[in-house]
Amino acid sequence: MWFFTYNRQVDYVGQNRVDNLIQGMLTGSAVVAWLVGLVMQQMRLTIYLSLVGLAATCLLCIPAWPVFCRNPIQWAVKPAVDDSVDDDALKAKALEQQGLLQKVWRFLF
Repeated sequence: MWFFTYNRQVDYVGQNRVDNLIQGMLTGSAVVAWLVGLVMQQMRLTIYLSLVGLAATCLLCIPAWPVFCRNPIQWAVKPAVDDSVDDDALKAKALEQQGLLQKVWRFLF
């Protein structure tokens, strides 16, 4: 099925577009539904048009359409592990710091 073949990760620019689209469509459909209901004097028509606007908004905004995935996020590359670091040197440095802390502790108390 074609729906599962494209990238479904929406980027930040696409999220902003979707947010603006949702706000515009819901506001526009609510205003149109309210005006039609006011002119026709039928609350049922207002509710139905609002629900149609909600359904159209959901259909256009919930799936990750390719138009919302045009600016993929470039993640930072994981730095390589430095194999030249010696464990003995790290242990010696830790012991030196611990000795310094003990000297400071004795000096203060």
